[in-house]
Amino acid sequence: MAGPGWGRVRCGVRQREAAHRVAAEAREAAAAAAGAAGAAGAAGGAEGAPASPIGGEGGLGPGAQERVLELLFRDPALVARGLRPERAYCERVLKALAKEAVADGEELCEELVACLASHPLEAAAPGGGGAGGELPPAGWCFKTYSYNGDGADLAAGEFTLALSLNLFEGSTGCHAWEAGFFLAEFVLSNRGLFRGRRCLELGSGPGTVGVALVRAEAAQVSLTDGDADTVENACRNMGLNGAGGGDVGVSCEELRWEAPGRVEADVVLGADLLYDPGVIPDLVRLISHARDPAGAPAEALIATAVRNEATLDMFLAAAGAAGLEVEDLSEEARGGAVKFDHHLTLSRDAVRLHRLVLKE
Repeated sequence: MAGPGWGRVRCGVRQREAAHRVAAEAREAAAAAAGAAGAAGAAGGAEGAPASPIGGEGGLGPGAQERVLELLFRDPALVARGLRPERAYCERVLKALAKEAVADGEELCEELVACLASHPLEAAAPGGGGAGGELPPAGWCFKTYSYNGDGADLAAGEFTLALSLNLFEGSTGCHAWEAGFFLAEFVLSNRGLFRGRRCLELGSGPGTVGVALVRAEAAQVSLTDGDADTVENACRNMGLNGAGGGDVGVSCEELRWEAPGRVEADVVLGADLLYDPGVIPDLVRLISHARDPAGAPAEALIATAVRNEATLDMFLAAAGAAGLEVEDLSEEARGGAVKFDHHLTLSRDAVRLHRLVLKE
């Protein structure tokens, strides 16, 4: 992708940002590219700036439109997994793109015209023979989140997750929460803490942290949640990212905190677990009783998007009363080398990470 402007557009399309924002960001990227081309021409002593490859004076010309359609219909992350974007989102982006292009006085490119005149996924298919790949179920979408490498032995990478579009229908566990990305960044930035260890995640949601743990080379990754649909979706997302199905050391299962049975792991992880103060006693009890295979207390890493300081304070007080030592790792986590290219609705400063371990 040429330039940070178009990288921002790609991020927006992959994460299903509002269609009007995608169109506006594409215009900004086109303008930036046109300006850069003009500056390069002036610096090179050319009589005139070279024509922008993405449309006129930086408006949403045919070249810029084609680039957005490429991102929308032929994203390598989805193609590699045999997936397609959902129809409704494609249609919204097409309409917003056409509206803004017309407002800029630009002609519509041939592919955009064809998409508007027929079913967009069929019109955009290579060879016009109908787009291949799996569509998400109604009310769901596929989102892709990219992260940078650490300059050492971790290359840049990405996750693609099946997610619910409606928080109020079905489990909130099928939504990608901010603290999950924060915890995944910590895992990827500190792979030595997890490599070769048995890790269990509580309230695993769509599997964001689980995929990070697999990429950190944990010996065993157990994803747990109290909702059966969430567990099924997490298992599917592990498979989409090459970490599910028959892979040794990966499991997804239901776990009720009020009656968890024996919880065995070297490290217990959780993100955005404190949504209800009523869960705190069961959560603290589970962490307190978790043991590694040798019988020693397990280490717990809990990431929390702080929406209510009183709830977090209640959790930390309950942990201390139960004999758990608490260490705040928030600043260390924020300074990690690996970051997701993600439209966080909360800033990282609003997310906290705590390490808890039972005093012996």
